[in-house]
Amino acid sequence: MQGLSQDILLVEDSPGDARLFRELLIDEVGRDGFRMRDARTLAEALQRIGEQRPDMVVLDLSLPDSFGLDALFKIQSQDALLPIVVLTGNEDQAMALRAVKAGAQDFLVKQELSGRLLVKTLQYARERKHNEARLRVSEARFRSLAELSSDWYWEQDAAHRLTYLSDGLLEKSGVSPAALLGRRWDEVSPGGGDAVWGALRVALASRQPFQDLAFPHATDGAETLHISISGVPIFEEGSFAGYRGLGKDVSSRERAAAQLRGSEERFRRMLDTGRDGILMLGADGLISFCNRQAASLLGREALELQGLRLDEMLAREPSTGASSGHDPQGEHGVAVRRADGSIVFVMESLYPMAGLDGVHVGTLAILTDLTVHKQREERVRELAALAAQKSEAERVSHAKSRFMAAVSHDLRQPMHALGLFIDDLKSAKLPERVYPVLDHMESALHSTQSLLDSILIMSRLETGMIAPNFMAFPLEPLLARLRAAFGPTARQKKLRFVVASSPVTIHSDPALLERVMANLVSNALRYTEKGGVIVACRPDGPDVRLEVWDSGIGIPAEHQEAIFREFYRIERGEDDRSGLGLGLAIVRSCTQLLGCAVQLRSVPGRGSRFSLRVALSEARQEPYLAVVEAVAPDDPAGARFDGLRVLLIDDDALILEGTRKLLERWGCHVISALSGAQADALIEHQAVLPDLVISDLRLDDGELGTEIVARIRRRYRPGLPAVLVSGDTSLQTARFVRQHGLTLLYKPLAPVRLRTVIGKLCSE
Repeated sequence: MQGLSQDILLVEDSPGDARLFRELLIDEVGRDGFRMRDARTLAEALQRIGEQRPDMVVLDLSLPDSFGLDALFKIQSQDALLPIVVLTGNEDQAMALRAVKAGAQDFLVKQELSGRLLVKTLQYARERKHNEARLRVSEARFRSLAELSSDWYWEQDAAHRLTYLSDGLLEKSGVSPAALLGRRWDEVSPGGGDAVWGALRVALASRQPFQDLAFPHATDGAETLHISISGVPIFEEGSFAGYRGLGKDVSSRERAAAQLRGSEERFRRMLDTGRDGILMLGADGLISFCNRQAASLLGREALELQGLRLDEMLAREPSTGASSGHDPQGEHGVAVRRADGSIVFVMESLYPMAGLDGVHVGTLAILTDLTVHKQREERVRELAALAAQKSEAERVSHAKSRFMAAVSHDLRQPMHALGLFIDDLKSAKLPERVYPVLDHMESALHSTQSLLDSILIMSRLETGMIAPNFMAFPLEPLLARLRAAFGPTARQKKLRFVVASSPVTIHSDPALLERVMANLVSNALRYTEKGGVIVACRPDGPDVRLEVWDSGIGIPAEHQEAIFREFYRIERGEDDRSGLGLGLAIVRSCTQLLGCAVQLRSVPGRGSRFSLRVALSEARQEPYLAVVEAVAPDDPAGARFDGLRVLLIDDDALILEGTRKLLERWGCHVISALSGAQADALIEHQAVLPDLVISDLRLDDGELGTEIVARIRRRYRPGLPAVLVSGDTSLQTARFVRQHGLTLLYKPLAPVRLRTVIGKLCSE
């Protein structure tokens, strides 16, 4: 059997049981198929989890220092994302079931342990935990879907009290949201009774999603509405924070449902009186489910059949059975030996089933009386086709992301070279009529770069490649970068541009939040021709409200929701060149990841205000990477670096030539190399050490600029100043370079930015 490839922490105080557990795993997957550490007490287990996080915990519920669910809760409080399988005896299975409801992935009965069952249980536990993680990712998209639907949106806190109800409740049902806030659903509409609220309490207690829970709600008038709610749990950094979901008025649906219940019951009876018997066999070949028809064909009660082996009731060769080592797929004419000794002949159709990881998990068996010729095979094929389509869609999504990253890098290379040569031309003595053309070329290049950045960011957001990294950090440096980055644009357009100062510390993802604010400010400046743009920071209870005001053209009400969709643009005339319509789509996607919503107020002809709320924090500030690069003041004379020896490394000859000319204009002595090996040879040959290294991050044959810089520092000069340049603008790349203590600049590279960085490095 395939190895587990897991680091397992076994928390078991019985040496004999621990030894048996290890031996069963060795017999099933071999010594190299898993890694296991032991702990005999809960305290020891918590210590081991803190020292090195395992992939899986197998937990005995009866320990010297803990009994029952207390051990489970304490491990979950230390690491809520850790998969846990509990061990129990025959007499404690009820407690094990409570453990599963409380968050454990599964349980094992010690007296029934086998190697195969043990391995399968551990594999299934890991798969279920993976599915829970996917659920948390999809939660981030929940709010936007609610905003786009005709339903209304609600939120609860950890005590299940309503904290938010969207205005859609009033619009759709005539019920005021303010009258319901601070109350639980069963307090809002007690008429649902235990049949409704009992099911809800079970879901809430186990922190499970629930869907389409319908209940009657009496209004102030004589009318009784029927409301349906669906919700999912909210987890913030592993801790339960409440629920959020959708609600809708289903009064008309309930009336229609009452009329359909009779026909639905008749339909169920019709299915139950059909002639096909359906059974589900586990991977061990035991029956886990059968319908009434299958029980009738086999001559037993449905409950009696569960846990039995189908092969033992069929008169055929074991090699064709679902529990054999051969491929169980196919159809077989078999004789069924019923409990009373009678024989009936059926057509047995077997279909293997696999989990998400492709591992065989069981078999679907369909028993058809040979007097019935209508088969159910098409239905099974459709299910297989849907699974294949889903797999293909996921593959295409990942391929799209890889393609966009490659295209971005490859396009930035020639754009970078073009920008360098444009700057070289602008510094030369040319006819006056040429300079406006160069300005237009430079502007077009910057526009292309901006569009490329937006497309790449949107692609990463769509494919889930960007995950938030929440931390505490000061707000003021972010605001300062906004002032520096967008001040020149505002001055060029003769606009008043004010960014408020704020001493607060906030809790969010600094990179995503900065991306949001930069896009909002950029949009405000683009659509404002007179007046100005203001970035305000206002205290708002436990939060700070960030606002971007502008006195621009405004947004008509009918477009205020649609502008957050991808590629949506408001037509403003033939001369409109406002981009692809991705800026606000990126804002919406980023704020969904951050768990906050963007609010918009706008009056056509007077301006707009975009705002969002961010949580304040008293925690220690953490270092982080900036997204918006501050633009240095443009110095026409330009700083000079006469005699500065610069080692320049890039595998693109055009970029190498353009950068060399730029540096030489600033007075630098440049040593150019197309690879790290050539750079080493040039240093040895010229016997002159550089004062500064400027290198491409990724060169041909997988060579990394970080490795080249580290090698030069190690051989010749520790602490040698160095700058890396890359066309990859992902946060992963920025963090990678930062881990090596180096400065990173992005292609296409602005000369003024390079000059500023060189001046800073040389002055340190």
